[in-house]
Amino acid sequence: MKKNYKLTASILLFGLMPVNSLSAATLDIRINGFKNNTGGSIVYLHNQSSSFPFPSSPENAVSIRTEKITAQSAQLVFSNLKPGRYAVSIIHDENGDGKLQSNFMGIPEEGVGVSNNVHGHFGPPSYDDASFILKDHKYLKIKVHY
Repeated sequence: MKKNYKLTASILLFGLMPVNSLSAATLDIRINGFKNNTGGSIVYLHNQSSSFPFPSSPENAVSIRTEKITAQSAQLVFSNLKPGRYAVSIIHDENGDGKLQSNFMGIPEEGVGVSNNVHGHFGPPSYDDASFILKDHKYLKIKVHY
């Protein structure tokens, strides 16, 4: 009886592994439009509107990555994501201080970009406009604007 239980448990465990690996999604991002290769890019991945576009606390974003800019572009991949609704925001961190520089009116002084390449009207774009559904694999091309 014990042997059958162990065999059944092993079959179930190994049988479910491919299902779990299939549920992981990948997001492949290419960023272009940087005016130079100075500094780097900060890429935020969001799954809620409260952290979008540039979270005040890093833990509010699903993930934050910094990427080197080469030939005025950058590439990165987020792997093992849960399928769902996401949005991406980007800063060209020219001075390397890890945050977005803006003027006294809150207008960015460094390049920014968001998924779906949407622009805000009298403020940043909304999460709803920038978000997309990630099922298994998605390729995004995002342009940075100054």
